[in-house]
Amino acid sequence: MNILIIDELPVYVQGLCAELKRIMPDCQMQSAKNMDEVWLFLERLKVTVILLDGDIESLCCMGLLEQLSLSYPELPVVLMLRKITSSPFQHLVKGVVARGASAEKISQVLAMVESGMVCLPDILIPATHSDNKTHLLTQRQLEILRLLAAGDSNKQISRLLNISLGTVKAHIESIFNRLNVHNRTQAAMVYHSNHS
Repeated sequence: MNILIIDELPVYVQGLCAELKRIMPDCQMQSAKNMDEVWLFLERLKVTVILLDGDIESLCCMGLLEQLSLSYPELPVVLMLRKITSSPFQHLVKGVVARGASAEKISQVLAMVESGMVCLPDILIPATHSDNKTHLLTQRQLEILRLLAAGDSNKQISRLLNISLGTVKAHIESIFNRLNVHNRTQAAMVYHSNHS
């Protein structure tokens, strides 16, 4: 496992890395404290999971998560929060863990999301959405899913939304991951079962 830790507190990161290394001796860890370092590490290293301080400035965190979702839709992100309450970011991450959680708990969450699972505490999953996976999608992803479910091709979606074909493909791949489906038909079925 290759972990990129995004956090502004070097002392916390050093302690966390030492504890995670003790539990997962084979994992590699890098830390970034600013956006330039994040993109540099992502370009140069084979990062398999990101551990992000969710308590950094709200707009900065949201912007980074949206960019990661577009540029690296397959890369799972785990959000660390001081206090776990409903978060505006939960649809952009695969996991959430308390910042004060034990290294064992953090390593479990990292391993789960790296294997493709979603690891959100119950408090973040509203009861009304228990069967509705579309709440995990961004507004843009919902737009694309709606068009996909209506039978539009990637090229048609690209034209209708005035975005590149590559961006449509990246969004669709991210939609498949978030809905845990493997093709357009399954994605359309999820959409219609929740929006009929």
